Amino acid sequence: MATYKKIIRARAPLRITFGGGSTDHSPYDEQFGGVCVNATISKYVYATLKTRNDDLINIRSDIINKDDGFNTHEENLNSIKDIKLNSSVLDLIKATILEMNPQFGFDLYVRSDVPLHSGLGASTALGASIIGIFNHLRENNKLDKNKIAETIHFIENKKINNLLGRQDPYAAVFGGLNIIKCDGGNNVTINKINIPERHLLDLEKNLIIVNQRARAKASGKEYERMHSNNVFNDEDKLKLLHGSKQNALSMAKSLQNTDLRRFGELIGEVWEKKKKYNPLSTDNNINNLLNEAAKNGAIGSKLMGGGGGGHLLIYCTPDTELKIKSVLNKIGAESLDFSFDHEGLKVWEADE
Repeated sequence: MATYKKIIRARAPLRITFGGGSTDHSPYDEQFGGVCVNATISKYVYATLKTRNDDLINIRSDIINKDDGFNTHEENLNSIKDIKLNSSVLDLIKATILEMNPQFGFDLYVRSDVPLHSGLGASTALGASIIGIFNHLRENNKLDKNKIAETIHFIENKKINNLLGRQDPYAAVFGGLNIIKCDGGNNVTINKINIPERHLLDLEKNLIIVNQRARAKASGKEYERMHSNNVFNDEDKLKLLHGSKQNALSMAKSLQNTDLRRFGELIGEVWEKKKKYNPLSTDNNINNLLNEAAKNGAIGSKLMGGGGGGHLLIYCTPDTELKIKSVLNKIGAESLDFSFDHEGLKVWEADE
C-alpha cells in the first residue's frame, strides 16, 4: 500500500455564457476583437491528488452518464514516461500532467458535477483543477492566474486538438460575473460586472438551466468549420459574429443599468444569431423545449456550448421559474439548481 506524503484538492467552476460566444476564437479575435459575457456557477470539477513515495501514476475519473449513474475510467502507469495520448476520455488529464511535468508519483482522482458535453465548460474546469494542484506543489516557477488560463488554452488546442476559445479558461480560473475582451493571442482582459446585490440575486433567481439530455456534441468537422478562416469568406456569417459581439456589449450595459428584462431579451437575440451561424446547433427537440418555455413565461433562451451539448439557459419572467421547470421536466428536460460562483479556481490541502 502506498504511503501518501500530501493530499491536495482543487475545484474549478463551470460557466454559463450569456453572449459573445465564438468571438473569442481565432482568427476572429485577432482581426476584430472578441467580447463575451459569462458567469461561473456553483457546479464544479473536482480533483484530488495524493503524492506517492514511488514513481507510479494512477488516474481515475468518474464521469456522470445520461442515466444519472457514472462510468469510471482508469489508467495505471509506472511513471510519467509511460503516459501516451491515445484519443481516450483521459487524454485531457494526461496531456495536462505532461505539460505540468511533475517529478513524482501520485494518485489522481477527478469528477465533475455534470456529464460530458454539457455546454458548461467542464473540460476547461477540469484542466484548471489539475493545473491548480500541480502549481500548488511547485516551489518555483509558479503560474499566475493568467498563465494558468493560457496553459489550459494551449493544452486543449495544441495537445488534444479540442478547439477552444479563451473565455472558458479565464472564467474557470477567475470566477464571477465578467465581461471578457479577447484581442488575439494572450491579449485578454477580464473585468467583473459589478451590480447591486439585490439585482444580482434577482438575476440568479430568474435564470434556470435545464439539461435536455438528447443532444450529442457537434461533430469535430462542424466545429472546425465554425472557427476556420473560411468564415471571413461568408459575409453573412461574419455579420452574425459582429452582431453577437454587439449583443455581449449590450448585455454588459443592461446589467450595469440593472435592466434585467432587457438582459433576458438579449439572450434570445443571441440564440437567433447562433442558429443562423450554425444551423446544426439546434434540432426539433431543442426547438420544442424552448417554445414551451416561451409559452410559459421565458423572456429569452439559448443552448449553451459551441454548437452542441446538453444544457439550455432560460431567463424567466419573475416567479414563473417553477412553472417552466415543471413543464420542461414533463417533456424530458431536468433542471440544474445553481447559484453564482464568485471565487473561481480554489486549491487546498486536505487531511484525508
